Amino acid sequence: MVIQRAKKEEVHEIKKLLTETWINTYNEIYSPDTIKNITSQWHKPELLIVQIQDPDVYFGLAKEQDKIVGLITVRRENNDNLTMYRLYIHPNFQRQGIGTKLIQEALKVFKGCKKLNIEVEQQNMKGVSFYRKQGFKEIGRKTEKVGNDEVFTVKMEKDIYN
Repeated sequence: MVIQRAKKEEVHEIKKLLTETWINTYNEIYSPDTIKNITSQWHKPELLIVQIQDPDVYFGLAKEQDKIVGLITVRRENNDNLTMYRLYIHPNFQRQGIGTKLIQEALKVFKGCKKLNIEVEQQNMKGVSFYRKQGFKEIGRKTEKVGNDEVFTVKMEKDIYN
């Protein structure tokens, strides 16, 4: 397993992983149209490239034999706080410690920050459970309108010491 920064040339493979994991994770929560809307809006190749090139974003990839099997995006919001916008692991590679390794690598990049914030869909019980095991605590909830559906998220935060 290799963890490295994403390159803009990998954007189509990244989008493919995001779409596959979204369908696997949310097919029982959201309609196919909502999943299509979200993945087409939030995972546009041009937006992903901007994130890959942003010096305040760590866009990391986990690769197994040159195949992307997981990814993370973490943004430095200020000197103390980070926000994790994405952590997705291909369904065939979950529960192997890849998510933990991606978080650890992102934290190495942003030394000295004190808090890591995330939002996770409240019905994504695997995700909520994972983050709790990682030491995240719930600090609030949020509702967002996406297409004809509402997305309900749990806001979580973790103190980091690095």
